[in-house]
Amino acid sequence: MYNIAQKLTAEFIGTFALIFFGAGAVCAYQFWHAPNEAIAAAFLLKAIVPDDTWRAVALGTPLLTRDVTRLSGIILEGVATFFLVLTFFGTAVDERSPSRSIAGFAIGLSITLGILVAGPFTGGALNPARAFGPAVASSPGHWANHGVYWIGPLAGGFVAGLLYDSLFLKKP
Repeated sequence: MYNIAQKLTAEFIGTFALIFFGAGAVCAYQFWHAPNEAIAAAFLLKAIVPDDTWRAVALGTPLLTRDVTRLSGIILEGVATFFLVLTFFGTAVDERSPSRSIAGFAIGLSITLGILVAGPFTGGALNPARAFGPAVASSPGHWANHGVYWIGPLAGGFVAGLLYDSLFLKKP
């Protein structure tokens, strides 16, 4: 149905939006609440957000909150990503879904809920790219607990994809 260029472009745009809005929200929060004040999206934010603002929050690089263990962070990120990927499969991938017309809304709502729940504890990355882009673009890069943002989302997404494929997708 779609050629490789279309698929790659859609993936780039989706990942760009995830990083831009995710990291941008952290920077915006810091800007408004400060007492004195892919990767392409993170560099764009670095160029347009005031220097003191993005530096104060490492360009939105997610971090574990004090007293949240790596294991707890992996579980939070994994569960939130599980529901995001499950929603994606159930609304956008499954051709039998009656929810296809509102797939974007459902997926966006899943991202929002994941960020609201995991965000205060892990930064709510839900995707390795969301953690990787800001870490690369911030100078120096912030890599503490970065495995949380790879292991959790990849495991959660894998389990959701496996579950949906095994149980719900129509087999030939």
